[in-house]
Amino acid sequence: MDSNTGSNSLDSYDTEVQDLFFGNSGQYMYIIGTSSDKVHRFDLASAWTLPANGTALDALTHTEYSVVTNNANPTSLWFTDNGKTMLVGSGGSVGKYELAWQINSGVTFIETYDVSAKETDVQGVTLGDSESKLFICGTSSDQIHKFNFDPKPTNVQDNSILVEKDT
Repeated sequence: MDSNTGSNSLDSYDTEVQDLFFGNSGQYMYIIGTSSDKVHRFDLASAWTLPANGTALDALTHTEYSVVTNNANPTSLWFTDNGKTMLVGSGGSVGKYELAWQINSGVTFIETYDVSAKETDVQGVTLGDSESKLFICGTSSDQIHKFNFDPKPTNVQDNSILVEKDT
């Protein structure tokens, strides 16, 4: 395994980065954080390759989208394989956004899914392969929860806890 110990500062974009996501092609890197309440997208020059250690990310094409209105203090981020749906976890909710083209334009907020009955501090969010199951985890329950999820704008329905925290 190649052990690259290089790093790149994100401070000029968000000082409290909470999550990182790469698009399937590796050409785009996304971060989300609680100090900016924004999703930041960086266009990488080469797939899966960050600039050399210490090189500012400012050299990359950067776009951003604020989620503060619907998902203040966001802690988790996930995109569908086709990149057209974005999920943002914050507090006890998951926000669903549809992307027409770029992260800075053509983003439509669809709905907030209230998951606070099971988790009030969502730290991870993803959909299953068929996008019919929503999985979340967080620090208030220390559990993974699965919900039935209709990809159309509707509410999620609580299912059951899949995995409990090992003690």
